This record gives sequence, structure tokens and C-alpha cells, in this order.
Amino acid sequence: MSVRQEEATTDHYSCIGEVAVGFKGFQETFSTRVSANPAKRRIDVELDRGPFRHLRNRWQFDVKSRGVTDVFFFIDYEFKNPLLRLLARTNQSLAVNRIMQAFQSEADRRYGQTS
Repeated sequence: MSVRQEEATTDHYSCIGEVAVGFKGFQETFSTRVSANPAKRRIDVELDRGPFRHLRNRWQFDVKSRGVTDVFFFIDYEFKNPLLRLLARTNQSLAVNRIMQAFQSEADRRYGQTS
């Protein structure tokens, strides 16, 4: 993943994220518009360009107590290509698990080991 066109203020962050993903011999590249609102503890992602009919993603962070935060993850997408659509549908939980593992690894790297 790479980031371009970043804009940041004290209450908002946005960028274009370019992503290359591969699975079982398929390789696709796409870009998304990412918008973060720290006050709402939310990150919204929408398709900029790529192999999807649509792509919407939201991360919501709800602080419960000191050191405890619930992370909610929502994603809605559909590939244009019927073969990729079928592959995605049959491997959806694997894809979500990989996204969550990457998120947790990055959180561990930035903020220390989490439980």
C-alpha cells in the first residue's frame, strides 16, 4: 500500500491510498479515498478507481475504558469481474481475517503489544 495526496488538519485527515493485492494467481491494483475523523473516532474508505463496482469500508473505534477500545469493521464491495466476485465471496472470511491481522500487527508495532 502507498499513500498519496495527503491533507491533514487538527480535526480531519484524508488521502488517496493505492493498494496492490493478490490471491491465487490474481493480482489487482486499486485506489481509495480515505477520510479520518478523530473526533468521531472513525475512518471511512471509498473507491477511487479499480476493479470494483463499489467499495465502502468503515472503521469505528469506541473507547470503553482506559486501555480498552472496541474496533468495529464494516466492508461492502463487489468486483466487476464475475470470476473475482466468486473468488471473493468464497474466501470472504479469509480476507477479513487478513485485514484484521494486519490491523492488529500495525497497532502492536505502533502502540505496543495488545491483548
